[in-house]
Amino acid sequence: MHFILGLLFRPLGFILGGLAALGLGISFLFTDPADQPAKSTLKQVAGVLDGATKISTKRRSGTSVDYELEIKPGTGESAKFKLPEREISEAQVKALLGQPISVLSSASSDVWELQSGETKVIEYEATKQKRIKSQEDLKAAGPYVAGVGLLTSIIGLFWRSRRRTD
Repeated sequence: MHFILGLLFRPLGFILGGLAALGLGISFLFTDPADQPAKSTLKQVAGVLDGATKISTKRRSGTSVDYELEIKPGTGESAKFKLPEREISEAQVKALLGQPISVLSSASSDVWELQSGETKVIEYEATKQKRIKSQEDLKAAGPYVAGVGLLTSIIGLFWRSRRRTD
């Protein structure tokens, strides 16, 4: 860890960190907000919400809370889905325990829709719009991230060339 921190505050660290930020910014530019899975391509899992676990994770930016939902379909093999607290409240999770629910998810187990009976707790269209907005924000930030990366690399190159001439 000490080596990495020492490298960051040297010219080579500035150059490498700047190039990493430049690459990240460029990758943001190539995100396609419209590239969302169609509802018909999502996998549906239906069954009874057998259990829910609240998972708190401490980070520098604060604590994030996720709920891991365990659905037991009629086939007997359970499926687990993780939902952040910003998408479902603890009261909603408690109300759904033991109830039959249906989940639409992508291959990576991202929940796009959660329904209990006729009540949609999480709607596909709302989820789609949130993800489109998030990707649009990333795309808009791309030039700034890339610019900061380029500037940081140039500073590192300048710093390195100045050290060689001293």
